[in-house]
Amino acid sequence: MLRDQEDSGALSTRRVEILLTLMEDSEDLKAVFLKTLRSRLHSLLENHERNIPSPKYWVLTEASNINALQEGGTFTQTLWKKIQAVVTPILAQLVSVIDRDCNLDLLLDVNCGKEVKKLWLEIFGSNEMLDIPLVKVDPK
Repeated sequence: MLRDQEDSGALSTRRVEILLTLMEDSEDLKAVFLKTLRSRLHSLLENHERNIPSPKYWVLTEASNINALQEGGTFTQTLWKKIQAVVTPILAQLVSVIDRDCNLDLLLDVNCGKEVKKLWLEIFGSNEMLDIPLVKVDPK
């Protein structure tokens, strides 16, 4: 997960606030950010899926895992926990990379020009210009 170097957690809180603001579909910039975020997350999940055995049978695998079913309580809860266990670290890695050096602040900065914001979004959307390393997800 993402951890601030200082223990205050202020940076993590600020990241969440920025992400929530950017996820509102009210403006063109925010809509482009949200579309790009979804696209990059989808791409990372596809890459993750290529590296797991029998990706088409993950539901069956979870259904046969007695320990996971007991821990989850219901089949639906077990699947939800599995989805969270996969998506959360990948999303955290994605946010960590794009917010390096507080880059997300650029998108909300009123003093930052539209050209800079557009360039940042183009870099964020390009797999060639911005490589986001695949994080290893715990198979639990």
